[in-house]
Amino acid sequence: KNGEQNFSRDVYAAVKYLASEAAVQRARRAALVHEWLVVLEEEEEEDNSAVLHVNAQGGGTSACHPRSRDEIVRVGLSKVNARLDLIHPLFLDVDAALDDLLELGLIGFNDEE
Repeated sequence: KNGEQNFSRDVYAAVKYLASEAAVQRARRAALVHEWLVVLEEEEEEDNSAVLHVNAQGGGTSACHPRSRDEIVRVGLSKVNARLDLIHPLFLDVDAALDDLLELGLIGFNDEE
């Protein structure tokens, strides 16, 4: 019985650790995508036709930058990696990062999809 309690405690600790690591990775992913989107918005803040708004400040993107969620998802990974200039690129789910940023109220789209 004591062995079962130790096993249960070990399983609980492992699950708690994995959940904590997942939360950290989720936060890092969202932070990297958000940083790129903030820079993107700052570069093109005079274009009023954008569908993306970062930090509820308005602004937007131009034709040379992604304008829709689909475009952001399509080019986001390469743009984030280009900004980081890493030897080994990161692999992250830009679509999930956008969901997190929307949920946190850090970004919004004019034409919610």
